[in-house]
Amino acid sequence: MCQKIVSFFDNNKVLCKHHTAYVQIILPCIHPIIHLINKCADANNTVSKQHTLSIFCDLSKAFDVINPDILINKLNFYGIRGVVNKWFSS
Repeated sequence: MCQKIVSFFDNNKVLCKHHTAYVQIILPCIHPIIHLINKCADANNTVSKQHTLSIFCDLSKAFDVINPDILINKLNFYGIRGVVNKWFSS
């Protein structure tokens, strides 16, 4: 089911290319790290030598606080409807 939904989201351009939290089966976690390092290097290579700040949050328990009704409505908004949406609701 996960592969089908990720494929659906990918085909319909629902997730941005850096949104890897939900697509671990497609993009390894190294991609966000490389993206961060590149952004830091770009900021450091400017004439003004910009400062770079990173904040890392552990969101491993994030799904414990999601309102299920909001999640179901978002899935419906993005095209996950009918039987599949009811499956998630249950």
